[in-house]
Amino acid sequence: MKHATPSEKPVAAIDHNRYVPFLIISISNGLYRGASQFYQNTFGIGVTEWRVLTALAAEPNTTANRLCQIAQLDKAAASRSLRVLEAEGYVLIAPHGTDARKRTVAFTASGLALYEKILGVALKRQERIVAGLSGDETNTLIALLQKVRTNVARMED
Repeated sequence: MKHATPSEKPVAAIDHNRYVPFLIISISNGLYRGASQFYQNTFGIGVTEWRVLTALAAEPNTTANRLCQIAQLDKAAASRSLRVLEAEGYVLIAPHGTDARKRTVAFTASGLALYEKILGVALKRQERIVAGLSGDETNTLIALLQKVRTNVARMED
């Protein structure tokens, strides 16, 4: 059996401090881990459920498919989260009025109260994330991130 020997050839290394995909993923992973544990321990729901609730707040009484689009979730993840939210009494899921293939999702009173409670925490978290940035820098960051998100979406086409 042959054993591999280390290569003597120099390898081009990526500078992780300047490689945008790595920076975005590492920031995303850090935000997700921190939020997931905190939201689960504090509110009893995970980040994916929170994303569904934010989508529902953006478009109340909408379809499950539309929530997937807004929250940028695949159908399986959204479906699991909707089952959790329905079982906990935070949303009502009903057949769509004109299309039997669709389901309509709406907040319950307790779901809306939970959303509002978490919203305050989420906005404080955002303040901590952009701490040290001026208002103009924050606006520039948001504009740049939106451009990057658009570019990433185009790469999928």
